[in-house]
Amino acid sequence: MQKHALLTNDDGFYAPGIKALREGFLAAGWRVTVSAPDEQRSAASHSITIKRPLVATRVKSESPAILYQVDGMPADCVKLALHELMDDRPDIVVSGINDGWNAGTDIHYSGTVGAAMEAAFEGVPAIAVSSAFSSYGADAARYENAARLAVTFADKLIKAPLPMPSVLNLNVPRCHPADIKGIVEAPLSLVEYSDAYDRLERTGRSAAYWIKGEIVEEVVTPGGDLDYLLQGYVTVTAVGWDLTMRGACAGLL
Repeated sequence: MQKHALLTNDDGFYAPGIKALREGFLAAGWRVTVSAPDEQRSAASHSITIKRPLVATRVKSESPAILYQVDGMPADCVKLALHELMDDRPDIVVSGINDGWNAGTDIHYSGTVGAAMEAAFEGVPAIAVSSAFSSYGADAARYENAARLAVTFADKLIKAPLPMPSVLNLNVPRCHPADIKGIVEAPLSLVEYSDAYDRLERTGRSAAYWIKGEIVEEVVTPGGDLDYLLQGYVTVTAVGWDLTMRGACAGLL
């Protein structure tokens, strides 16, 4: 039976990363359904829309994939697809390819990871795929490579699923695909940014601020996913839903 992948992202329906995923899975013989936000929804985390109805639009295309735009968050796209838009459950949900890493503590902000975790909540194996901004200018090559890795791990994951509910978080380094050193399983890093805000305007008692900042590489956790990515390794991390720190409250009781 033909394998079926549901694809989503947080960069929006027309982002090049999800197009590369779609082409990669179709070329590998998968049946593909896409349910993606109608616009950029980065840093949406696992938020869903509850105060208004969602609009899903079937997109006409010559592609054999079934395509939907949804005017909601990444997790909305997965939840709606699984419950309303699809006739059968997919074998896997793949979220991405995000333009930029979702490593370490950044996963808590990530709409890419949030969408994948929504699939895991529904009992469907899921992968979040992210690729760093290119330093060598070969966007097509980095997306194609990330898509190939996604297909490879999708095949492995449906044969040997992670414990549910959990997600495989896959990150691809910024080096050229030919220079990748290997693939490692890595724990999450504590990511520190040089956070600051640009003050844009002020009217009366109100002011506008735009967040900016870069990763402080000098304090990257040794042996964590970000450390390996900066060295040129692909990283995989199994991410669970349970944030409980068991026993941490013992001294308070």
